[in-house]
Amino acid sequence: SERRRRGSLTYAELVRDLLTDERHFLRELNLIIRVFKDELEKILDKDSRAITLIFGNIVDIYELTVTLLGNLEDACEMAQDSPTPYIGSCFEELAEVEEFRAYVRYANIVTRKESRDALQNIVDDPLLGERLETAGHGFRLAVKYVLPRLLLAPLAHVFLVHSYVLALLQIAPAHDDRESFKQVECNLHPIKKLLMKALGNGPKMDATLRMATRARRQLAIEKCNELARLVDNWDNKDIGQCCNEFIREDTLSKIGPGKRIAERRAYLFDGLLLLCKPVTSLVGVNSGNLTGPGGAQQLKLKEKLHVRKLELVDRPDTDEGRHMLELCPRVGPPVVLACASCAEKRNWMCDLVMLNTKPMLDR
Repeated sequence: SERRRRGSLTYAELVRDLLTDERHFLRELNLIIRVFKDELEKILDKDSRAITLIFGNIVDIYELTVTLLGNLEDACEMAQDSPTPYIGSCFEELAEVEEFRAYVRYANIVTRKESRDALQNIVDDPLLGERLETAGHGFRLAVKYVLPRLLLAPLAHVFLVHSYVLALLQIAPAHDDRESFKQVECNLHPIKKLLMKALGNGPKMDATLRMATRARRQLAIEKCNELARLVDNWDNKDIGQCCNEFIREDTLSKIGPGKRIAERRAYLFDGLLLLCKPVTSLVGVNSGNLTGPGGAQQLKLKEKLHVRKLELVDRPDTDEGRHMLELCPRVGPPVVLACASCAEKRNWMCDLVMLNTKPMLDR
């Protein structure tokens, strides 16, 4: 649907979206290098083998992105008087000298098991773990959960850029520009294949990584509208302000006192985590009014947690329970949630830690 929607945009709008996404990607690269790589170099005392195994040639990708973004911005500035900036040549110049191959070198390092093990060893090492804790609020959790996904962002970005190139190739008004995009597509297609091959032997890439910024915002609006219909004590004014991006939804188990288990439908936005209880009241049963529009289950909002104001506790697996995480708000009792699997917990922790430590990471 994202590709279909992109098909309805004009060339100039696509270029604007591409610039937004390139700037977003540059921020991610800055985060990987300035926060994680620089800090881990200090903690590992310049253990260059481990650093290279974890981060590969990320600096090459950073430099390539700075060059591409600079060229794109220049092209747009020069075209200010004309209705359409032609940007095919910005990509073609880099493709001609095989600059995008840097992504293949990167993929072949970071998707290897040795790369993931090197990172896991740092988190598991008690002495290094202690150093991670002192590096900043939530930094150890960020290294454990956020960094592995961030390291896949460059690979996801190639897929995103490729989809832009295909869309621009379809609607570029000028012949020369179309020819440029054709050359770039020929260059990117085999690179994309090699990335998929590298990903085949390793980590799964989260689908949201491949979404354009505009699509994520649109999704938040749609999700808020859907919940306004389904949740019976929904407050649009209060909730809407904290929901600029929709991150994920899932069914989790809330572990109450005396190990009582309650089902929760969880909706995570960039500012709020909403935990809802499926409605099964007798009144509803009698009136037959338990489903919302479109047959979806009616919900009651039980917990509304401001993600930035939570203390996150990574609960280890025990006989008491597995795949658990604890959310401690500044006011009110902690909320203990259990996920369905180890992978699900990893995804939840990654998103929660990322949103929770964002102020620290952005600094």
